[in-house]
Amino acid sequence: MNYFVLMFAVEEAYRFKQVADICDLVTKDFGGYSLIQMDGGWVNKEGEIVQEPSLKLELVTELGEKSIIELCEYIATNYKQDEVYYYQLNVEPKMYENPNKKKEK
Repeated sequence: MNYFVLMFAVEEAYRFKQVADICDLVTKDFGGYSLIQMDGGWVNKEGEIVQEPSLKLELVTELGEKSIIELCEYIATNYKQDEVYYYQLNVEPKMYENPNKKKEK
């Protein structure tokens, strides 16, 4: 399994629509996600500090890096991003299942 993390900014005025669109797409293409909304900052070419709302999108998938690059291209193109950062880890997911959970009838 591959664990991917993508980080990118969102425009404040369109934040909720962007988040909903991206989450719908990722659910359909990758089966699920975890999303963290955060604020980030960086220094622009003029040396000024820029602060902006950002997203951290986490995916665990059998799909490879090519699919993630396509997702990055989609986000960059449709949401006017100069860059989308991502990294990948190979992981062996484990799940704890509660033995006391109520069984559905």
